[in-house]
Amino acid sequence: PGFMPIDALPSSLQSIFAYTWTDYIKNEYVNLIKSLKTSRPPFDTLVKDATNISKRICNSIPRAQTIVHHSWRIVQELTIAMQKNDPVYQEFLVGGGPSESPIETAISHIELLMDAIDEFDNAVPELLSTARVIFCTLSTAGASILKQTRKIDDVLIDEAACATECEIAIPFHLRPDRCLAVGDPLQLPPTIMSAHAAELGLARSMHGRLMNDCGHDFVMISSCLITNTG
Repeated sequence: PGFMPIDALPSSLQSIFAYTWTDYIKNEYVNLIKSLKTSRPPFDTLVKDATNISKRICNSIPRAQTIVHHSWRIVQELTIAMQKNDPVYQEFLVGGGPSESPIETAISHIELLMDAIDEFDNAVPELLSTARVIFCTLSTAGASILKQTRKIDDVLIDEAACATECEIAIPFHLRPDRCLAVGDPLQLPPTIMSAHAAELGLARSMHGRLMNDCGHDFVMISSCLITNTG
């Protein structure tokens, strides 16, 4: 068994991964085109969906001005179609609609927007620079691209007792104001292949050292409430 390919992830997950975010946006517009060409859902629903996508684009990649422009033109044309109830809609579907049909214009802008997304090379840095919360591994936190993020206020490290002190120190290059380490030093320690390194203390996690040797304040969770939402 292997890992699930990124493109096989559900759209809800693709929308939060930096490297699949643009594909998610394109898929949203592909679905919008399908709705316009093969069915006739309420225009207010289409306008709402297009507006939500456009807001997401503006908040996530605001410097991609061409993409932002097309996204709002799509909203504008769908709004016109909703207001006019697009009397030429059925004629357009059979290929005889006039060029000024707002539906046709909206589809044209969708196609231009998707081309602009393909040509936009800075999507990942832009997404990281506008993100409010970033999830990554400790090793990824050391990537140079993370330096393009906004000021990091807090670093939260899960399973901190399983990481070596060197690994815990990686995100500190981002100079966060606070660090919260969550873990259980009585469970699995860091995996160290070198017996010599383990003897020198590498097998001792920073989490355990701060709790037991340095006298730092910590909170023990004595119970866990599990709720079945199924």
